Amino acid sequence: MPTQSSVASQVTFDSRSLIINEQRVLLICGEMHFSRMPRAEWESVIVRSKELGLNAIAFYVFWSIHEPQNGRFNFEGEADIGYFLDLCAKHEMFVIIRPGPYCCAEWNYGGFPFWLREVPGVVTRTWNEAYLFHVRRYFTALWEQIRPRFYPSGPIVLAQVENEYDNIAAYYGEAGQRYMQWMVELGDTLGMPVPTITCSGAADGAIECVNGFSVKDSLEKVLNERPGQPGIWTENWPGWYNTWGHDRHVRLPGEVSLEIVRFLMAGGTTWNYYVWHGGTNFGRTSMYLQTTRYGLDAPLNEWGMPTAKAHALAKLHEVVHQYQSKFLDGQRRQLIDLPPGVEGTLWAEADEEFIALANIESAAQQIVLDGWTMEIPARGACFLSRVSDGGTKILWCNWNQSEPRVPMSISETHEEEMEWHRVESVEAQWNWSAEPLPSERVDGMESFDPVEQLRLTQDNSDYCWYVTEIQQHGKGVARLVLRGAGDFFYLFVNGTLAAQTAMPLLEARGAILPTLGGKFDPATIHLNNGGSDFCQAFDIELEAGENRLEILSCAVGLIKGDWSLSAPMQEERKGIWGQVFVDGSVINNWRMYPRLQGERHLSSDTFLFDAEHTAPQAVDKPVWFKTQCLLSSEMLSKPFFAFDADGLYKGMIWVNGRCLSRYWQEGGHGYGQDESWQPSSSYTIDDGKAPQRRYRIPQSWLREENEIIVLSETGAMPRKDYLCYSA
Repeated sequence: MPTQSSVASQVTFDSRSLIINEQRVLLICGEMHFSRMPRAEWESVIVRSKELGLNAIAFYVFWSIHEPQNGRFNFEGEADIGYFLDLCAKHEMFVIIRPGPYCCAEWNYGGFPFWLREVPGVVTRTWNEAYLFHVRRYFTALWEQIRPRFYPSGPIVLAQVENEYDNIAAYYGEAGQRYMQWMVELGDTLGMPVPTITCSGAADGAIECVNGFSVKDSLEKVLNERPGQPGIWTENWPGWYNTWGHDRHVRLPGEVSLEIVRFLMAGGTTWNYYVWHGGTNFGRTSMYLQTTRYGLDAPLNEWGMPTAKAHALAKLHEVVHQYQSKFLDGQRRQLIDLPPGVEGTLWAEADEEFIALANIESAAQQIVLDGWTMEIPARGACFLSRVSDGGTKILWCNWNQSEPRVPMSISETHEEEMEWHRVESVEAQWNWSAEPLPSERVDGMESFDPVEQLRLTQDNSDYCWYVTEIQQHGKGVARLVLRGAGDFFYLFVNGTLAAQTAMPLLEARGAILPTLGGKFDPATIHLNNGGSDFCQAFDIELEAGENRLEILSCAVGLIKGDWSLSAPMQEERKGIWGQVFVDGSVINNWRMYPRLQGERHLSSDTFLFDAEHTAPQAVDKPVWFKTQCLLSSEMLSKPFFAFDADGLYKGMIWVNGRCLSRYWQEGGHGYGQDESWQPSSSYTIDDGKAPQRRYRIPQSWLREENEIIVLSETGAMPRKDYLCYSA
């Protein structure tokens, strides 16, 4: 059962709400990650959120940001969590801190640092001494930064440990539950003076919270099973995230507000939009397949600006704050005698009754309340006020009263609401140099079998070459099968691009461990490379005699959770770790070349290699492009910049020596896996377009003279007018 805290605290709770300084509070909270926005923008996003009706901020703390190397901690600059918390306090925003150690969040490796995979004997997210040692050390270092910032001396009023453990609890059984209980007790050991919470998973001593698009039923279940705790919605999803090669996701604001009303009906008094502001996965921080833009169709777009969804929700926030005493102190009862599919709740306080109505059906419904009649449109929700001598009036509704419907169409909620213009003064002259194939390099390592990529790159690069020779009796097409392989591959035969991984890839990758053992017949593997069995097949044309096979492996982020592998997260792998077959015969004797040659020269004064060209040639292999971008002081005053990747396919971008992000212009191929668990209120846009075309460049990264470097994996040339802005 949840407890209020083992230490004296000014933050407690009862069955209605959190209690701060002996006053019940209702928190409207928004998730934002300081690691996904430049430090220069932290304060403006907090201020903007407060103006839209939020009174609290929630955020994950990514372990990989604060302990990038084993035993070496970083809490400075862009990792200055203390400064972010101080900004929240400055603007009187409460904080729900979510330090993990596992976060998910569509972040690379779910927030774990990569080096954790390399710790001998480690098994993540369960009772494992090696894992617990590093968790304890990380939390101890983190607590030194946040201890002075717990309420009342700081803004932190709740702290979550672990994350959505129910998703993997069956994998770990009793050892997993022992670990969860240890996580809750670790906070007490460190002297945490505010209540502990868990979400989608429970442990004694913590408030159990719920996540989802619609949580009324799950909240009622939790409150029945755990009496005495308040109703907290830790992740209210305003949409869903986007992945490379799949359709985009959007969600109507009216659907979001409908479910908030239903949450309040069930007795909830704290909700957190996940995410309110998504931001940007700069560099290589996104999980497997996650796009650079992170948003879940969020109310604040990637640049931190309000969307139509934000303004619609702000109207709801205004009414909830104005009448919060009803939810916190009023006597609540369910209304009866309503049409099927219409839910109603009444809060009585003094001489006023406050009523919430929600029509969860796909057709309009007419209701009658004590002789007062109204029609609620499909998926409509409203708040009413009924005063003994003043009749009934509508305080708020999620439809346009002159044209009853849930507000705004799908297109009106899309993230691309900003008006973009070309920077006319920028007409790029791209210098370029081709990335050498491994035959031109002397730095490879030899092995009888392929060596798994992360053992070579330590996740400091997406790229690794695998090279071997194939003897062919006669010219013809051969079937090449990679058994135990991920993620995306380009295959070169005798120096010419012969094939590449077929799209789309699947986020749920299946069981990794059975791939390594048991019977295996390569003849049964077909060309469905996006499948979830870690096998890929290609038809390649070979010459008679010796053929040189060069495979470029391109990682696209580490998985975010155990379920992606059906195995503990330390089993994550990239590149090739199993056998390679050509027409059923195993190929051995490999040479591996980790990283691209050009990556080793990014920080040098010369452009990558000795040879430079200004006239691009048609090449089907990786090419590096560089240009100088001059911006006037007037142009630098523009707030929003982006790199337009139109015409490119896949690669990476650097701005003034900093890795901006991956890009991938693969069009949508449906979603590619079961989304039946998502409600009909979460939509996909299946127009075949890539999920992202513009890649945000923070204003604070730019100066009058700028160097832009683009890696194009297929040799496609960037646009000359690549830079765009929005005022």
